[in-house]
Amino acid sequence: MGDSLQGGPVRLAILLASIAGMVVLGVKTAGGSDASASHGTAHGQPGIIVAAPARGSIPAVVGQRLGALPHKRGAAPIATGGTIYLLGGTQRTAHGGRIPVGSVLRIDGPGERTRVAKLPTPVTGAAAAAVGDRLYAIGGRLANGKPTNEVQEYDIATEHSVIAARLPEGVSQASAVTLDGFVYVLGGDAGRAPTASILRFDPWADAVAPAGRLPVPLVGGAAAAVRPHHAYLVGATGPGGAQAPYSLTLKPGRG
Repeated sequence: MGDSLQGGPVRLAILLASIAGMVVLGVKTAGGSDASASHGTAHGQPGIIVAAPARGSIPAVVGQRLGALPHKRGAAPIATGGTIYLLGGTQRTAHGGRIPVGSVLRIDGPGERTRVAKLPTPVTGAAAAAVGDRLYAIGGRLANGKPTNEVQEYDIATEHSVIAARLPEGVSQASAVTLDGFVYVLGGDAGRAPTASILRFDPWADAVAPAGRLPVPLVGGAAAAVRPHHAYLVGATGPGGAQAPYSLTLKPGRG
């Protein structure tokens, strides 16, 4: 009798804990994935980008961060958590041409590359960005030579990849940077001509919205954040082949 009474509270505690676990699980799965936990990055406020030609010298950290990224034919490199990934790219065909691929490669060391996933759509010349443990290949060129408007997401934690959102139009050779938890897509080749548009991708809502304009249409280059609300875009080609660096400042607002 004593043993029965002693075990009762224990069994009750276990039962209550189990019910609590089921309730928590139900809350997480009822609305889809628990994105904020998966991202592991604070979600700030949406803003617009004010872009202007950079004055003075570019901070050394910009060159260090961008210089550490490898260059592989058409692949979009991105570093997160001390690891570098390559999104998309090209491979040689039997006839000597090159076609886009959907590979997601993790660089484990000098000359060591491991394929960890495959993007839904093979692309080359995409823009890459990271928000926590999720990587994004934004736009890029398809096998038919046309730019795509897809924002493709690879989740490092689950090793799953999906099409998360779509841009208003296809674009390749854009650049991207993450500021305050949002991804900003800068310029690029829209197929007919370069664009000066700046778009904001919200990785929590999988939504895309306008977020400013570049001073001139720009293609290529790379962007690096130096503070939560400030970044630099370098190496992008503008009218006449000019490649002036640009300062990017994030201002509150929804565009």
